[in-house]
Amino acid sequence: MLSSIYIQVSKRCNLRCKHCFNDSNSSSTELFDPARAEELANQAAAMGCRVAVITGGEPTLTMDSTCALAQALIERGIVPIVYSHMSSVRPQQLERLRTAGVFIIHTSLDSPDPDEHDWFRGSPGSFRRTVDNVHRAMDEGFEIWARMTLTTFNHLKAVRMADFLADLSVRSFRVRPMVPVGRASREFCLRSTQLRTTVGQLLEWRGRNAGRIDITFLPTCFEFLLEPIEDRPHIPCFIAKAFIAPNGDVQGCNYFTPVLGNVFETPLPILWPAYAQKVQDSIGSCETCDSCASWHVCHGGCKANNAAYGIPLSSPDPLCFMASNVQPGCPA
Repeated sequence: MLSSIYIQVSKRCNLRCKHCFNDSNSSSTELFDPARAEELANQAAAMGCRVAVITGGEPTLTMDSTCALAQALIERGIVPIVYSHMSSVRPQQLERLRTAGVFIIHTSLDSPDPDEHDWFRGSPGSFRRTVDNVHRAMDEGFEIWARMTLTTFNHLKAVRMADFLADLSVRSFRVRPMVPVGRASREFCLRSTQLRTTVGQLLEWRGRNAGRIDITFLPTCFEFLLEPIEDRPHIPCFIAKAFIAPNGDVQGCNYFTPVLGNVFETPLPILWPAYAQKVQDSIGSCETCDSCASWHVCHGGCKANNAAYGIPLSSPDPLCFMASNVQPGCPA
């Protein structure tokens, strides 16, 4: 079963972000067919999905597909979250999303410093446009989540970002280290020691600012390594969520690149169980992980990191700050 599904409606985007996992661009013609929205929503429901993230590209550039998917998902009891950079969203697009039943928009802000964010996003003025549209969307009744991609140049500003977003009345702050796939360069990717510092700073901030904003670490195991929760085991995301491309190709996640099949040829309820078992078998046993007290909340961490750095899936996550030995090629 799946807890969530990510559906990419297109690879069309009007920004040029330095970390884009799929090289989205303004000329892409790969689009999700809105006529297949109900078919895909049926499969998501059959897999027990509770949440579906509609992503891109930039989903507000393909409103027919985005709204058709949102409506089909809602009819089946699945909450749609639209993932938008929000720097170009217009009032009429917000109205269409609201009419379709969307109430959560997930955006991205990658630095509390506007010029740094604009450089990272490849678009001067994008920080201010995004913030202005966040205000507009919240005035229209939308709940806003925001994500910060952690890099070597911004990770020590994560606490400032938490303060900024809390003051903005954003509901959820989600942080994730950059993964070196697509346009993302390894030179900007965090080292495990830097990640530990940032996670620790955010956990300390959260302890002092209870209730101001929800903070979620992606993958969640990074949080639990520093604040273990015995009764909350981590479920590896490559088993708990799926990523669907506009043409129906399915992957374990947007960073975990092997294509498992196509959901319009072989439905998810048939594809997924065999895939999940195959990945679990390929991970096998790891002496370092098996002897770690945090194994029950981590299960080896993010396997997309392993794949991106060319490290066997049976090894610890290369960003793990608990492992005593560093694998060759890891960002120590």
